[in-house]
Amino acid sequence: MTDRIKDIDDLFSMFHDFEIVGLSINNDVLTMEILLPWSEMWNIEDFKMTFRFEGCGKVKCHYFKRTGNELVKWEKGVCYPTEEYVTTDPNEIVKLELDVQSHEFKRPNTFILHCDSSTSHGNQIGQIEFGQIEIEASDYKIYDNEMNEMTLDKMKEWATDWWDGIKKMWNEQKNK
Repeated sequence: MTDRIKDIDDLFSMFHDFEIVGLSINNDVLTMEILLPWSEMWNIEDFKMTFRFEGCGKVKCHYFKRTGNELVKWEKGVCYPTEEYVTTDPNEIVKLELDVQSHEFKRPNTFILHCDSSTSHGNQIGQIEFGQIEIEASDYKIYDNEMNEMTLDKMKEWATDWWDGIKKMWNEQKNK
């Protein structure tokens, strides 16, 4: 087995608003399907990418449901009161409709994906406030919308094109 921890870290560093729409584990392979927000560049709706992570014996998700609508103070500011839940069921994780916003790496091969819920906008009691998905991985493969294998460099190129497009849009708006 190839150990490509640094590449996986680079891959996750590109994640922002990636909606998880599929998740499964077979032996030690985690398959994650996401909707790629960059597909707007190509006028393609719901461009799905698939990632297969090897060396993943489990997936664990901590998620927090809102229990009230009154903001409470705590050491880092204010937040809504929440209750923590934990699941290891990939189907349940998908049903949470989480969007990966960022990640952190913990040695030797653990990645924590920080998520918001794509459907939890507003102030309803019981909605998902946020979640964290913990996975282990040592190798990966990337597949595009047609399940063609692609490289990390190609994904980095798409990310650069996307951010260049965003910057151009911001500059055009600023100059109006």
